[in-house]
Formats: sequence, C-alpha cells, structure tokens
Amino acid sequence: FVSSSTDTLMKNHLFMPTLKQFIYGDGMYMTGELEVGRYYGHTDSGFLRQILYGGLSYALVCFAVTFYFVRKVALNWFDGSWKFILSAFVILAFCNIKADTFAFPGIMFVMLMFLSLFGTHGKQLILFKQKEPKDV
Repeated sequence: FVSSSTDTLMKNHLFMPTLKQFIYGDGMYMTGELEVGRYYGHTDSGFLRQILYGGLSYALVCFAVTFYFVRKVALNWFDGSWKFILSAFVILAFCNIKADTFAFPGIMFVMLMFLSLFGTHGKQLILFKQKEPKDV
C-alpha cells in the first residue's frame, strides 16, 4: 500500500525516540508554533506522539482506556465477541500508526455514547415501536 501520505510518514515522521523519551516522555504534545509541524517532534504517528508526551507508561494507559471502552461496547452490543474486540484493535492500531487513535477523545466519546445512551439493551432497542391493541 503506497500513497503520498504513507511515504511522507515513513520518511519524515517515524523515528526512534531517545531512551529518556521512551521511558518518561518530554511532557509536550504540541510545539506552540502556528506553522506546519505543530506536533512535538514533528511526528504524525499516534504511537510516537503518546511516547513523546508521557513515555511508555502513558502509551499503555491510552491502550488500557481504549481496551476498556472497546470491551464494554463488545459486552453490551456484541455479546462479548472477541472477534469484535480483536478487529476493533487491529483497525485502531493501524490507524494509530498514522494518527492518534488510542484514547482519542472523539473516538472515546462515540463509544461512551453507545454505552450511556443505550446501556446494556442498545442492540434490542426499537425506536418506533407500534402500540399493541388492547383487548376489550
């Protein structure tokens, strides 16, 4: 799979952080610049953004938060299907190579909506249920 976006990612945005960055991170997510390359380290990779911000422990927390929400959605909507959990994680992990998807607020908000709005009975919700005629 080749595109200009993946070529740019491989050439300019993926690199090996220092040992200190890998363990502790630098505590910076954005550079504060208004021009191109606003992300700290000028990286476009979600894994690297998380490691540069808080180190390996922060990246693992992001993974755990995402796992919690994906698992809860799987339990409530897909009867705890491991196929759903694994496929969701494969998709999110591939996307996290290019952009920040683990514990990304927009994705977590959608999962939270599925959990809070519909609860454990979401898959059985009937929106326009017709009233049953009463026997007289």
